[in-house]
Amino acid sequence: MYWYHMLFGLVYWTYAQFNRSDSVNYFNSHKWYDNWFETFSPGTLFIEWVNYPFAKWLGFNYDMMMFLSTWVGFWGFAYFYCFMKENLRFNPKFEGWDAITIFMFLPNMQRMALHDVQAQFTIIYFWDSECIHCVRVTPQLRDMVKQFSPEQVQVFAVNIESDMQAWLNAVNSYQIGHWINVNDTGNITGYREAYNLIGVPTIFLLDAQKRIVAKMISVEQIQEIIKSKI
Repeated sequence: MYWYHMLFGLVYWTYAQFNRSDSVNYFNSHKWYDNWFETFSPGTLFIEWVNYPFAKWLGFNYDMMMFLSTWVGFWGFAYFYCFMKENLRFNPKFEGWDAITIFMFLPNMQRMALHDVQAQFTIIYFWDSECIHCVRVTPQLRDMVKQFSPEQVQVFAVNIESDMQAWLNAVNSYQIGHWINVNDTGNITGYREAYNLIGVPTIFLLDAQKRIVAKMISVEQIQEIIKSKI
């Protein structure tokens, strides 16, 4: 996450070299005040208060302040992540496995969060349209889920292939458009590491609080577990 954040800091710095940017005005703001106390202000202008001692007293130039701001921004994101993990209203742990919130992309490229799925049980199904075993498991899972209502069971189907058109064709072919079909071709969300994904098909079963009930199980096992708890 650190290098990802710093990369985009570099992208914005490059953009600011050739285009108008408010960041230049924020940096130059130290020239407009007689002392540090005058710069203090809530809201966006708080940036000027942070900028003042570095630009005025320590001699930071624009490039140095841009790097510093990017670095501080990373720690802000890191703190936010730790805060959310410590203050979630449920315990996502199950035998050391963590149902980490993952954000995936719907076919229209809108983002969809796993924890936004509203159902008594959520099935995370990692699959690939060209996977030989997926050809067998996908229709099995589709037919099994039909036994339950959407309020009882939802499928969060994570396709792992890079060919988006092949993915969409497979969704139509298997008639699973009613599932929550998502994709992250570049592994931007880090789902492969988060779920220790080695191969497909791989299935996780989560409860309503997104705690992992079972992992790496068959369609038949999922059916037995759900029926025993509903």
